Amino acid sequence: ADDRVTLGWSGIPGVTGYDVKRSTHSGGPYASIATVFDANDTDDTAANGTTYYYVVAAMNALGDGTNSAEVSATPSPGASLKTWFKADAMAGVSNGAAISDWADWSGNGDDATQTNAARQPAYVTNAMNGLPAIRFNAADSNSLAFARPVQDDFTIFCVFRSTQGFGSGNLFYQGAGLVNGEVAGVTTDFGICLFSNGQICAGTGDPDVAVNSAPGFNDGQPHLVTFKRTESTGEADLYVDGAFMGSVFGGTGSLQAPARLVLGAQQTDINFLSGDIAEVKIYNTALSDAERSAEEGALECKYGIAGAGPAPAIPTGVTGTPGNRVISLSWLSSSGAAAYDVSSSTHPDGPFTPRAVNLAATSYLDTNAVSGETNYYTVTAANGCGVSASSAPVGVFLPKPALSVTATNPGTDSLTLGWPVWANDWELDFATNLTWPITWFPVTNAVGSNNEQFNTIIPINPGTRFFRLSAP
Repeated sequence: ADDRVTLGWSGIPGVTGYDVKRSTHSGGPYASIATVFDANDTDDTAANGTTYYYVVAAMNALGDGTNSAEVSATPSPGASLKTWFKADAMAGVSNGAAISDWADWSGNGDDATQTNAARQPAYVTNAMNGLPAIRFNAADSNSLAFARPVQDDFTIFCVFRSTQGFGSGNLFYQGAGLVNGEVAGVTTDFGICLFSNGQICAGTGDPDVAVNSAPGFNDGQPHLVTFKRTESTGEADLYVDGAFMGSVFGGTGSLQAPARLVLGAQQTDINFLSGDIAEVKIYNTALSDAERSAEEGALECKYGIAGAGPAPAIPTGVTGTPGNRVISLSWLSSSGAAAYDVSSSTHPDGPFTPRAVNLAATSYLDTNAVSGETNYYTVTAANGCGVSASSAPVGVFLPKPALSVTATNPGTDSLTLGWPVWANDWELDFATNLTWPITWFPVTNAVGSNNEQFNTIIPINPGTRFFRLSAP
């Protein structure tokens, strides 16, 4: 948007908040710019023309979890969120309450209203993926209207659910209105509607053209409609649940005929919708494919559209086995996970440093574990809709090999040094003193093995010798 970036993601149960981080370089380093408690944030400090890279980390009592996948955005004066209705932002509203005013969260104040109490839709809880929606009833002629925010380029997103629809045809004014600006006659209007067979239609006027989806989107499940219009070419594109349905070319002028747009009906107060609308976002630009996909992905995750779900469950069953300077980790598969991230620390309370990201397997070999210390690990699960909270820290002690000294045989004036065979790449060194800086030399005596021990015989010579095992 203009000098700002709006972010959204799928919420995670049990977290205490979210740490929003930003960088001007892909891959970071990232700086925290906000701590929020809802699964969205607006970066009002962004500057037009600068590309920003964002990650979000869930927070709990142990601190930040693993960063989410990176997303980028470049604010510009032409890319502005003009209208934003979301039912889950309505606080203190009881289930079934009549809605006379649906607040516009874009900051532009274009609330959707209905002054006729008999025609006001209802707020319903747990309508889509556990989230509320506004319920429209065609029998009661429910609708909400707001000032038309766009006329040239635009992109409209609408999350809805219905088991019905209205009428048939192939133009946007013939079905039940979703977001609609139909004006009688051939004029510069536009809109989106739902037919009784579940087809979704979007189009523009003067001349009247429209593009239609496949049927069946009146199946009672949440669906996302995206309608994008480019003024310079007259192109109108329709997407449903992120899938391209088609395009059509119409007029190239401004679409100024309707003074208002209507939710839940045609703008002419006919062809009413029976169904729910949970969220509507309107931009005054034809979003790029990357921008559109990012918006669609966030909304699909939020409302469980087309198989998208919440962030995966926290990984369980994390165990670790020490080896020679390495620790082998494994954990149980987490429901809904597409990948896993592993972090470690030498303290149970952290801070934890990422060791591996986007792991497809439920195992990891840490070759950077600290020998002689207890290494603590957490695992998070991730998918396209977010990142889980971290698993409880699991500690694994990584031993150093012990060096033993024994007399070789009485009267041989030699000693036998031994160490475990699992330390097969450690080097035996000696020094003549421990004065800093210490100079260590490799022992070149022959090495044998017996009873799971390496051993070498060291003659006893005049002077003092100090021995150690060193990792490669």
